[in-house]
Amino acid sequence: MLNAVTGHADEFRENGKAAKVTQGFWVSDSPEDYLDKYTLSTSAALNAYNFEDLANVVKIYNEGANLNELVALAEACSYRAVLARRGH
Repeated sequence: MLNAVTGHADEFRENGKAAKVTQGFWVSDSPEDYLDKYTLSTSAALNAYNFEDLANVVKIYNEGANLNELVALAEACSYRAVLARRGH
């Protein structure tokens, strides 16, 4: 959205159309697992996507940002991928 409102919408389209981005859901098998995942998805201190993650795919912060990187970040949404990105 920020790319679009700052004049970079066309750079984040596929053949002139909005790109399709797919994200999955996290599934928990215990109350403890749920709490860990819920905390990671809602915490202000440690979260699934932080400012640096998002700034890397926004043109006003990173001139090299592109659709492929945006899609890759969005699709790196598994719990394991998020933990790895957060250094855990």
